[in-house]
Amino acid sequence: METKTMDTKTKVFKAAIQVLLALSYMGYFISLYRGNDRNVSMYTNYIIVIVCLSGSLFVKTDRENKVLYVLTGLNGVIFVFWALAMVAQLIM
Repeated sequence: METKTMDTKTKVFKAAIQVLLALSYMGYFISLYRGNDRNVSMYTNYIIVIVCLSGSLFVKTDRENKVLYVLTGLNGVIFVFWALAMVAQLIM
């Protein structure tokens, strides 16, 4: 019974991730079409975060994937530092 509930939650979460990715890509291409560079970079960061989140939650660990996990973690840390720098820049 517990596994069925977890499978249902996983399917719902995967569907939500796919919807978020689709919306992010639509926003990216609309911003690209309109020539809004700031939104293009914002949507690029959204896409990277969503892909890293889905990859870290749904991909099983293999020896080949360990390098990918290290790079994904490093990308997440760099993104957090970038977000903090943007907030600090807005405050100052």
